[in-house]
Amino acid sequence: MASIHELDGLVQMTLQQTGRKLVARSGSFLGEEDILETGKDGRVTILFRNGSKIRLFEETRLSIQKALEANIVNRAFEIEIQLHKGSLRANFLPGLQIASIQTPQAKIKVDGTVFRMEEKLGSGTTISMTEGKLFVNNGVSSMELLPGQRLSEVKYLDELSTKLEYMNTQIFMNLTPEVVDLSKFTTQKMTLTLQLADLKSSKVVRAAGKVYLESDFYNLRLPSMTTLDSSGFVRVPARIRPPRVSDKDFDGQIVVRAFLDSARHNLHGEGSLVVNTQGTQPKRKLLIDASQGTVHSVE
Repeated sequence: MASIHELDGLVQMTLQQTGRKLVARSGSFLGEEDILETGKDGRVTILFRNGSKIRLFEETRLSIQKALEANIVNRAFEIEIQLHKGSLRANFLPGLQIASIQTPQAKIKVDGTVFRMEEKLGSGTTISMTEGKLFVNNGVSSMELLPGQRLSEVKYLDELSTKLEYMNTQIFMNLTPEVVDLSKFTTQKMTLTLQLADLKSSKVVRAAGKVYLESDFYNLRLPSMTTLDSSGFVRVPARIRPPRVSDKDFDGQIVVRAFLDSARHNLHGEGSLVVNTQGTQPKRKLLIDASQGTVHSVE
């Protein structure tokens, strides 16, 4: 159900069956109740079979309590995760799983969601929403969390509404050229620019840090990691090719996301960009019936 990828620094896993603690390796499988831990400089990605993923930041401890295919027909998965301490960023694909994350302070139900969360001893649980929605319950109250909102340092007996805040900063993204023509059967060069800025004033936020990049399109080539300079800015080269001819599901929509890859930057919102494409409409054939004098268009 889940495997380990993109390791950086010290990452260890404790196997539930044997109790042994091992150094994690890329491609290793993470089973139910296995524990994954990152060191002071450690980061790692957990990839689920349905494409959903979780990125653990430094000094984090997490276990998967349940991971199974709940419905074979529509490929829906049921995932239950325990965040014991530390912080993570998650991207759960919409409609593909029933997912929840439990911390010592609260339980979070996931619904097609991109978010960050942190569990800190003595401070509580902090959750920052980027996309989709979350349902949070801490035993006293419950609420729905929407994009741009944050629940800050929630503890078990807190009234959640008193902990609601709004994101102040975010990575802003631009792409050159602004429109990509995918009817050209060649590799095209692009430049992605990232700038950390204040959401209200758009003023530059001067903060350096590593940035993780991801896209949902297999023919978009960009580095998985880049670094903001001291002014919170970076340019990233990228290349794109048209979709495979056999890909009948491609609808022309491509999303690129960027987030700061460290627990030190949990208060900064991530950026997302929808690539403006053209030339992706399916080609049509004309069927001409000369005897009837009719023309039919088919894909």
